[in-house]
Amino acid sequence: GEVASFEAAPGPNQISRENGKRRVVVTANVRGRDVGSFVAEAQAALQQRVALPSGYWTQWGGSFEQLQSATARLRLVVPVALALVMALLVAMFGNLRDGLLVFTGVPFALTGGI
Repeated sequence: GEVASFEAAPGPNQISRENGKRRVVVTANVRGRDVGSFVAEAQAALQQRVALPSGYWTQWGGSFEQLQSATARLRLVVPVALALVMALLVAMFGNLRDGLLVFTGVPFALTGGI
């Protein structure tokens, strides 16, 4: 199908600009699915169906921008936290073998595997 449907509605006449360049904002409310997969599908549809002239570009913001920021933060924080937990286990047990044994057993225990 279509990429989007448009509805004409009365509104203020204005030309929005950002950094001296004209700007058009298109908003969407996503219901019943996650924002990340919606944006991925929308980006693919735009690439296939819309040829942007030179000097034009698309930018995704709002919830998707927040999702990207949170994902980037978690990619840094989670490995650091896991390394810290591992270091504490090794310090507590006094050797790497026992620390690794407990560390590798925790994910299985959380899922009910042990």
